[in-house]
Amino acid sequence: MKYLILLAHGSRDQTWSQAFELMTTTLRERHANTLLAFMELSEPSFDDVVATAVEKGASQIDVLPLFLAKGRHLNHDIPQMCKHNTELHAINVNLLPPIGEDPRLAQVVIDIAEQALDEAS
Repeated sequence: MKYLILLAHGSRDQTWSQAFELMTTTLRERHANTLLAFMELSEPSFDDVVATAVEKGASQIDVLPLFLAKGRHLNHDIPQMCKHNTELHAINVNLLPPIGEDPRLAQVVIDIAEQALDEAS
């Protein structure tokens, strides 16, 4: 079975992760093979979540970065984490493009901004 890991950055602020947890809970209602991981500063860690997916029988893992754009983490750190877990678990850990590259997200931002501008008028 293919698993999807939603990967967020992480924060020391415990309330920061609530939006990601809610998103994951909502998605899991339709897709139980969805998990949430954090790159750093929050739990569960990416490595722990990959291990959980493997224990649950994952045959492939896709990683969806909840990042707006590619920077050092997406160009270097996260690909290395995926490679490490691919080798460790002998399973394909495939890094997807960040959500910020999807034009649908840009349209949502435009819609929200336009609504805010309209309400300010």
